[in-house]
Amino acid sequence: MRGLAISLLVVGALVCAACSVSGQAKHQSPVDLLVRAEALDDSAVGEVTQAERAVRTARYEAFRQLYLGGNVSLSTAKRLVDSASPAGRIYGYLILRRVSPQDAVAAAPRLLLDHAQVDVRNGCIVNTSTVGELVLHIQKGYYVIQLPN
Repeated sequence: MRGLAISLLVVGALVCAACSVSGQAKHQSPVDLLVRAEALDDSAVGEVTQAERAVRTARYEAFRQLYLGGNVSLSTAKRLVDSASPAGRIYGYLILRRVSPQDAVAAAPRLLLDHAQVDVRNGCIVNTSTVGELVLHIQKGYYVIQLPN
């Protein structure tokens, strides 16, 4: 019985920690979410509510907002490419390709040499690549994550 109680306490602590992180994400700006992004989320990553409504991750919604933001997102995209986490650099590169293709071309050589690891979450599948490998795939037109439209 004692083992079960300890197990339940551990599970409860993990659930509380997950809720805490999820709650914190809702209070961060889109830029902060992407600067510190721990993974590259596809639009298929998220959860389904009781009303069977799909809810995307806060990280993907932040990306979506900036991706569709047009020229207003240019300085943010440059900041992400220059100084964000590895996943944040990919989000920045994708935004830059949309809002300023010439700046994306200029940033690509440095990103292609970037060997930092990035977890890419497509639905329930997680793959790991380097920043450089992902940029090369994007340049070739391969699917990395679903782009907002």
